[in-house]
Amino acid sequence: MPPRTVTTTLVVALLFVVLGVAATWPVASDPARLSLAGPNNNDFHFNTYVVMWGAHALTTSPLQLHHTNMFWPERYTFAYSDMELAHSLLVMPLLAVWYNPTLAINAL
Repeated sequence: MPPRTVTTTLVVALLFVVLGVAATWPVASDPARLSLAGPNNNDFHFNTYVVMWGAHALTTSPLQLHHTNMFWPERYTFAYSDMELAHSLLVMPLLAVWYNPTLAINAL
């Protein structure tokens, strides 16, 4: 790679990092504790629950994945919403090191 291309690539990468931190500044200062969701933002809390349930069920009892406890004793309640299994798989390594749902959702 020519030197100018390397320099340009580094400048663009630094620009993306700076813009990303600026766009999410309150969260970027402490992603394990802060979120952009307010106390009445039920979507954030529900999506956190769905992702965490997927990660929990896949690591403890994968055959019971569809039987969440949100409408107990009803069965197959995980199918009532988007399952977000890809998100659950993405945060599983992070949860193995630090079990912090807020950090996991902010990392997505």
